[in-house]
Amino acid sequence: MVWMLLAIPLSSVCVGAVMLWLAIHNEDGLVVDDYYKRGLQINRTLERDAVAARYALSSDVRFVGATGQIVATVESDRGFMYPEKVTLGIYHVVRPGIDKEIVLSRISDKAYAGPAPELIQGKWYASLYSDEWRLTGRVDWPVDSISFSSSRQVQ
Repeated sequence: MVWMLLAIPLSSVCVGAVMLWLAIHNEDGLVVDDYYKRGLQINRTLERDAVAARYALSSDVRFVGATGQIVATVESDRGFMYPEKVTLGIYHVVRPGIDKEIVLSRISDKAYAGPAPELIQGKWYASLYSDEWRLTGRVDWPVDSISFSSSRQVQ
């Protein structure tokens, strides 16, 4: 009977120690200080999506394992001006501390290249964007390529 009475507080101490270890070793996503300003920027973000739809943008992003490179091809069937650089953002669904943003430089008329990041297996949000437009979607990592279209579908 004495052991049963001791087991309850002892188990509480053990669970507390595990929770303390988890809190110390896992990075928390921090709340940004300018959350109000970031909330106001939602219209700018929606405008970038509308620009991508207006130009009927689509993209295929390939991860070339042998060279450790990302090669992105951006396509448009309308009078689109291709920027010199685009950014590929890969954001983890629940762990913002391991998000990656890779700047891709133009290597030909419609192609961009940059270094491939190392990612953990799981669900990620992906975004290919410049200052004027943005293509977004979701992807299950690991994959060999990501296909974006302005209708917000990722494969």
